[in-house]
Amino acid sequence: MRIGIDFDDTLCDFGGMLQTETLRRWEVDLGALRAAGSRPEDRLGKDWSKLVLELLETDLGLQMPVKPGAAEVTARLAERHELVILTARHDHESVLARQWIEANHLPIQDFHFTSRGPKHEVARALGLRVHLDDTARVFDSFLDHPTTGALLLGSIFDRGDEPAAHVRSVEHWHAFEDLVRTLEEREG
Repeated sequence: MRIGIDFDDTLCDFGGMLQTETLRRWEVDLGALRAAGSRPEDRLGKDWSKLVLELLETDLGLQMPVKPGAAEVTARLAERHELVILTARHDHESVLARQWIEANHLPIQDFHFTSRGPKHEVARALGLRVHLDDTARVFDSFLDHPTTGALLLGSIFDRGDEPAAHVRSVEHWHAFEDLVRTLEEREG
């Protein structure tokens, strides 16, 4: 089976790195900011945009940690399945993403970048059986789609959007592995 995996804040801890850097640089806690109903871009302005670009386009992005459980689960899944990165990143951001995958020794076989475009058409063309992502609205266009949408909960970017009924929510990578096992059993 082909399994799609989003990159930022699904495989790598993009949000955790943003939290670390905003605390270090400006002593701003993103969680407290969100709890107060504020957005980082409103509080930090252009500095926020610059930080996001640094993580996407510079070696700072290579310092992002792997999401908890992702290394172990991808290693086990890769024994039976083909793992594909399907991310909204632009093509010019792909070099860093590929370097990060290699540096973290993750068993990813293929990369696809949508340049901030929707993922449903690419998922269909790739024949993905399941796709793991941290953003609920990615799956809005997956209704009546052959790819099962799996929403990884707990992203720093979670806007509180309720996933649609056709999306499976998973609280962590090990729960995603359980979902894949269930899909395998159904396909027998």
